[in-house]
Amino acid sequence: ITTLIVNRCHFENILDSGISQSDGTLTTNECHFTNCFANGIVQGFTRDLTVDLCRFVYMNGLNGAASDFHNGIFATEFALGTEVSITHSFFEISHDIANGISRGIHLDGGVDDVSAETSVTISNNDFVVQTGGCTGLYMAGDFMNLTPGESSIFDNNFTLFNHDSYVWLDGADLEGDFQHFSIQANDVFGLEREDLTANKTRSITLWGSGVSIENEISSNIWHLPDLPTNLDAFVYQASIRDNVEAITQFDNLLAAETNPTTIATLKAAQAEAAVEIETAQEGLNNLQQQYQASREAFYPQALSINAQVNATAVHEINEKAVNLVVLNALINQEGGFTEQDAQLLNGIAIQCPKIGGTAVIKARSLLDDCYETPVNDDIAGCMGELSTESMLSLNTATGNRGNLPSTTSTAIVLGQEIVLDVPFEFGARYSFYDLNGRTLQSGELGASLRFQMPSGLATGIYICSVTYASGKVTTQKIVLAH
Repeated sequence: ITTLIVNRCHFENILDSGISQSDGTLTTNECHFTNCFANGIVQGFTRDLTVDLCRFVYMNGLNGAASDFHNGIFATEFALGTEVSITHSFFEISHDIANGISRGIHLDGGVDDVSAETSVTISNNDFVVQTGGCTGLYMAGDFMNLTPGESSIFDNNFTLFNHDSYVWLDGADLEGDFQHFSIQANDVFGLEREDLTANKTRSITLWGSGVSIENEISSNIWHLPDLPTNLDAFVYQASIRDNVEAITQFDNLLAAETNPTTIATLKAAQAEAAVEIETAQEGLNNLQQQYQASREAFYPQALSINAQVNATAVHEINEKAVNLVVLNALINQEGGFTEQDAQLLNGIAIQCPKIGGTAVIKARSLLDDCYETPVNDDIAGCMGELSTESMLSLNTATGNRGNLPSTTSTAIVLGQEIVLDVPFEFGARYSFYDLNGRTLQSGELGASLRFQMPSGLATGIYICSVTYASGKVTTQKIVLAH
């Protein structure tokens, strides 16, 4: 029995598993697992498992055949009183279907393997699944003896788009019987295939023998544009395929036929098949227009909702910014990001995830590890204890809340000067921070409400806190783009 603690490690193209533990307790924070052939993390006999702020990616370049299984996290045979907590992590499956079957999380209880007083918490994670046959979260076996009120899948984001196969794709797949388990407040966003074929995407799939009791599914949100039925498109495409094959067969028969009557019959059948193809193609074109109109209406609506969100905390500002970039890319169908988008994402990607939130991990994934600036995961406050100096500066700015101040509005950047939109009072002082909580500059705030920016600032988001003589504190966000 072992106890493992693994922090800030990067596992890439491992031919077996990134972390493998046969029996024991495992805590993993801020690790990246990319294309680990078998598993990112595997526990043979699970006593306790804690995973936080990690990233698991299976994308093209993954070794493996179509029948191979890959898991970001694979844990099985839970001991008495086991606690499983998987939070604030990112799971992406986007490899070719020929490279195998991948699951972001695979928890295998087995029959009677999950003992009493076990708790399973999967929350605040992002799952992006784009490969048929793959699953964001897979739980198999029986989970009948869970601790009441302590086991749930909640507040996760699932983005599902089966772009490369007709095999089922699942956001969450629960196979077995459950007791005292809940699925709550998850956000599921599904995208239809642009070719309008039957894409076989399922948000949540539940299987069992019928003895599950005392479970709850509530307050989940399902986003799916009001699109034409996939079955209609599938029928049209099947008609085109069948008639193309028929015309080819008629050509082969005509090549060997000499009887005029038979030739005329075959040519008439060919003409009829050609009409069927034209009719089916017209039907597909009409469906495509309906699809495009629905999509063009849906994404701007989502963009409008995102714009109305009152983001004040740093992680909220980051989340809103990443949403803006992604939605604009979907609306414009550019197939990539503009230079300005890339700069904005880079400014978020370099932040410490504990301060910048899960949007930091999303930004890193969108940039595909192409950062212009080193990632600030090793700074004081991101891992380990804060230094005394950092603790004092943070506490002073936040009233001992231990994190960055919430912002109330956005300041203006004019050349090398920052102009604050705050009231002026004699004796007011400002402190200028980056999103990792480091004080970059401070001083007295004059009546002009402006100050010179520190030199050498990278593109990104910064915070300015103004403290008045009365003790009142107000804060503003500064967005810097070179």
